[in-house]
Amino acid sequence: MLKTEYLAVIFCVIFVAGCAGLPNFSNLKSGYKLSGKDAIVVMGVFPRYRIGVQPGHFKNGKWERDEMKFLAANIFPENGYIVTKLSPLSDDGAYVIDQVLPEGIGAYTPRFVACNGTSMVAFNSIEGRVIYVGDFEFYSASEVLRYAHDFNLIKAKESLSKHYPSLAEALELATVTKTTTSREWCI
Repeated sequence: MLKTEYLAVIFCVIFVAGCAGLPNFSNLKSGYKLSGKDAIVVMGVFPRYRIGVQPGHFKNGKWERDEMKFLAANIFPENGYIVTKLSPLSDDGAYVIDQVLPEGIGAYTPRFVACNGTSMVAFNSIEGRVIYVGDFEFYSASEVLRYAHDFNLIKAKESLSKHYPSLAEALELATVTKTTTSREWCI
């Protein structure tokens, strides 16, 4: 019995530390200059919800989460956009928005988590390039969080030019894939 209590405490500490350790801001400062090795991803997020970006890979035509990897980004948009570095993945690799936390963070807040059959937009980051994944507008429909995805490259460049002028000049459309996830469980 005592061992179970210790395991529960250890699990809670790891869970809280993991959530607290994830970035809540862009890892780029205003005025950042593009480096040849950086892979920058830009996405519009409306309203200002906390977004979890997860690495994974394609298997049998569906996206599959890399279970042993943590979120690559856990971040709020600033000025309507997430601007962050993400490591390029292998040829079959792709990132997706794996979770959306409208209330910010916490186990009991309303949220979206990608589960079996969930439609998602998958993308990869590219070394030395600044890619625009598009705009995501989240809304509730029948008590389920849904999203609309669209591209407005001109608006994204205008927004970036205020805080990241060198990134705005290099911004290009990403290659995205509409996919579903094969994950059967949600937490």
